[in-house]
Amino acid sequence: MNPIYRLSLLVLVLVAGLGACSSKSDPLFKSVKNLVDIVRLEEPTVSDPNFSYLRMVIDGRVVILARGEIENESGGLVEGWYSTDRATLRLRDGRVAGVFGFTSEWRRVVQPDAPSWREAARAVAPLHWLRVRDVMPGYSIGVRDAMSLQRIAPPGDSALVGVEPKSLVWFEETMDSGVLPPARYAVDLGGERENVVYGEQCLSVKLCLSWQRWAATPSFK
Repeated sequence: MNPIYRLSLLVLVLVAGLGACSSKSDPLFKSVKNLVDIVRLEEPTVSDPNFSYLRMVIDGRVVILARGEIENESGGLVEGWYSTDRATLRLRDGRVAGVFGFTSEWRRVVQPDAPSWREAARAVAPLHWLRVRDVMPGYSIGVRDAMSLQRIAPPGDSALVGVEPKSLVWFEETMDSGVLPPARYAVDLGGERENVVYGEQCLSVKLCLSWQRWAATPSFK
């Protein structure tokens, strides 16, 4: 039997990163009701269409995150996504810009030379750049990863739900060292904006997760 997911999401998150863990923010987490229903199903349901959500799968467990702030940083827009147990996922153009509240954390991720998705979609050979990240536990500061990105065929083994994989453009992002498994992304390039619909990433050899943009009151097939 699946566990009961007691999830109530933030209305607004006015603090970022580790600031979200302060005791002053406790009333925000405790007072908001009914954005996520308490259910005995495989999926928690979200009920307010005025908010933006992510569906995350981690260790076989489904968690819904709500979007808080959107920050305009030098490397692009960064979205902050939050769960009620204070887990935080920060995404820049669909790539991980920071992860907090998990057994493995990437406190800071910098990759200003990462190619755009349209550039990668047009490329006939893998594109290369350098990623720098700060990792916990272990206080590993400034870990440098040589990265490669290439377009791939839609896979048959992703955690994508409710969307036809062939309707999106897929990419595989590889660490040249092979320390971690490749990350994968599914991007909607049909409009002016590059919209990363789905991503999956291993934060360590023991912790992998996926995320997908999600809508309120979804219907499951």
